[in-house]
Amino acid sequence: MIDIYLNPDQELYFNNVEETAINVDEDNLKSCANLLTEMQARASYQRYIVMESYVGFIGKYKNALETGIKNLTEMLKTNQDYVPGLLALSVGKFIQ
Repeated sequence: MIDIYLNPDQELYFNNVEETAINVDEDNLKSCANLLTEMQARASYQRYIVMESYVGFIGKYKNALETGIKNLTEMLKTNQDYVPGLLALSVGKFIQ
């Protein structure tokens, strides 16, 4: 559900380095924050960290990029083969 709020048109987040990120409505970001609090109690820790990072990356919150990359890196130390985490980390490094 968070994916739909972040990217309702299912467009690519970035096509190339020069392109800016897609704009997300403020209401959608608030809904994502509410869903993240629910997800924290129900979903796995790894899935939560991935989605929290995406919300921070797309929402352009202060220090969210660095925090997301740090959290993803720490999470991937325990499970190096977690593909959603690897993808989220690569997106974070790409927009850094």
